[in-house]
Amino acid sequence: MAKSKRSKNLLQQLVQSLIDDGVTADTFDLDSMPFAEMEMFGHGLGKLVAAEIQQALTEHQATRMNAQAGDQYDCPQCGRTCAVESASRTLKTLDGDVVFAEPKCVCKKCRKSFFPSA
Repeated sequence: MAKSKRSKNLLQQLVQSLIDDGVTADTFDLDSMPFAEMEMFGHGLGKLVAAEIQQALTEHQATRMNAQAGDQYDCPQCGRTCAVESASRTLKTLDGDVVFAEPKCVCKKCRKSFFPSA
């Protein structure tokens, strides 16, 4: 994935800020830190950044999906009209949990849930 100059500059600023925070908080001594610790520190921060990006993208998509969903849908099994509710869903990712709200319908007649696609 190609990075724009702006993205690269923002990333460099973020990296420097995270390093500065670690040094200031006495989390590590940058002058004596072994490379293996640098690698683990960087990997840990990378996972945090990746999880935040996944969360933001998922929230954006869920917001669009919820906005496009109608107020009610017909049950695919019995045809009864069901109200749309919002259900919290957790996705397990390599970088941590991502939580978002998705439209959900519950048919009281069939006692089944279904997720309308927007």
